[in-house]
Amino acid sequence: MKSMQSILKSFSDVLAQINGVNIYHYWRPKMQAPFCVWAEQNEGEPSFAGNKKIEKQFEGTIDYFTHAEFDPIVDEIVTALDSIDGLSYMLESVQYEDDTQLIHYTYSWSFA
Repeated sequence: MKSMQSILKSFSDVLAQINGVNIYHYWRPKMQAPFCVWAEQNEGEPSFAGNKKIEKQFEGTIDYFTHAEFDPIVDEIVTALDSIDGLSYMLESVQYEDDTQLIHYTYSWSFA
């Protein structure tokens, strides 16, 4: 069974390959858009056999912020997520934030 850190590190490595956007884990420094922030939030439904946990699953979010309407980086994020074996994800929302004047995409993900 893979360790939590190895699962999250492999997830981080794939996101880091997205061109044209800064990727941050948990938080971002003061910076101009576009940027992406991801974080694990909890352990999802693990699998058990013989009274032992045999598979770990982690859930989290990816938040992408941009000024650009129809930003092509959104497709690059989706392509990166599609390339990760064992990952399921869903676009939860797309919102325009009046206070920041940014378009905010939120994806939820689950990774085993």
